[in-house]
Amino acid sequence: MWINKKNNLTLNELRFLFACLSYALLLLLAGYFSVNYFAHMAPNPTAWDTGWYKTIALHGYSFAKNSLGQQNFAFFPLYPIALSIIQHILNSRMIYSIIVTSSLFTFGSMFFLYKNISAFYDKKLAKIVLLLFFTYPFAIYLFNGYSEAAWIFSILAFVYFLEVKKNYFMSILFINLASLARPYGILIGTAMFCYLLKEIYINYRANKELFVTSRELNFLLCWLPLSFLSLQLFTSYLWLKFDDPLIFWHALEGWAKYRSYRPHFPGRVFYKTFTDSLTSIHKFSDLARPILWAILYFYICLSAIVLKIFRSLLKRDNFNTLDTVGIILLIYFIYIKFNSNSLINLGRHLLPVYLTSVIILANFFRGEPHSSPIVDNLKKLFFVVVIFFQSYLFTIFSFRFYTVQWVS
Repeated sequence: MWINKKNNLTLNELRFLFACLSYALLLLLAGYFSVNYFAHMAPNPTAWDTGWYKTIALHGYSFAKNSLGQQNFAFFPLYPIALSIIQHILNSRMIYSIIVTSSLFTFGSMFFLYKNISAFYDKKLAKIVLLLFFTYPFAIYLFNGYSEAAWIFSILAFVYFLEVKKNYFMSILFINLASLARPYGILIGTAMFCYLLKEIYINYRANKELFVTSRELNFLLCWLPLSFLSLQLFTSYLWLKFDDPLIFWHALEGWAKYRSYRPHFPGRVFYKTFTDSLTSIHKFSDLARPILWAILYFYICLSAIVLKIFRSLLKRDNFNTLDTVGIILLIYFIYIKFNSNSLINLGRHLLPVYLTSVIILANFFRGEPHSSPIVDNLKKLFFVVVIFFQSYLFTIFSFRFYTVQWVS
């Protein structure tokens, strides 16, 4: 695949990135401050899992359990470490530390996503992708104190250093960071394994010798195992302090998300999440009724993911590591017993997968070089409508999140 490596950011492009970040933050804060006005209650900045990350950042890991018997070992340390550092620097309310920490990770994600799409395609498409992805309703989890911000940042930085820069050591560094962000973060090491095998095969086709001096072959055999370093350090820490290196895995059983389910066909629970969300839509209040639109919109995006995968498989020049990561994670979510409780929760887990579909949506909005001006104008109008629609759902999701009083 051809890659444009001369894609240094200009001042105007940096301003565009800051504008995207500022717009998303405005949507988030609109939902946050609307809680007091519409729901007549104080917004809760540490609702749901945000409370776990806050506890780890302030007090570290412990055996303490909540009313459901769940422990904070199930949450990996990258985001809480960053949150703790920012909290000590700012010495302010936790809501501000959360927003600053998440914003730093998210701006890094914007930077690397823009660089990746500019290298794989062009800068015009990169701007459309940024607007589509960071106003996506489930992108609220990039700002509200969840580890998705650190997780997406690690993935995009990994792809950039692997494919654009060909810096394999930096790629391994971000595999290690991803492993500290999510329990399944180590899976993106599989994408690097596939990439190195592809490069070895290309070298073999060119030289007709498999064991020629190959940088990729040497790296695959000697250095790729370093991808497990951070996970080994984390489990060693848990073993030394809590006498159980796999206590995080045992803690995950409190959520019952990551156990296999051999008696059922693959994807049963994954599919059940959609059907349960549709059948329970009547339980939502009138203010939250737009979630029905989000569910239908999510179906469209999931269809685009499948279409993107098939397009990538049929057009090898359009297949990159970002697609590989999306496929690996989609397979992982389908083949495990994944009880996400709601489509909104499932949407945040599928954010890396959505990255593989947003490009095909952006290609549609960009238009063709020789298309009719009328068609181009209609697509631009439709693009504005989609961004407005996403922004509206983003704000509604923000409102609903901060009205929740339960801190898990």
